[in-house]
Amino acid sequence: MEIKVNFLDKLRLEAKFDDFTVVADQPIRYKGDGSAPGPSIIFWPHRLCVQLIL
Repeated sequence: MEIKVNFLDKLRLEAKFDDFTVVADQPIRYKGDGSAPGPSIIFWPHRLCVQLIL
């Protein structure tokens, strides 16, 4: 699986893999727009799911 990461305006980024696209943005207090979930909001639930599966 190949993951392509595109840096959008300000602190937003977009990760594409297979048919999926995930957009992340920093919260306003960290100079982002808050227009998408922050990286930590996306990372920690994913990490928990992986631990539960293993």
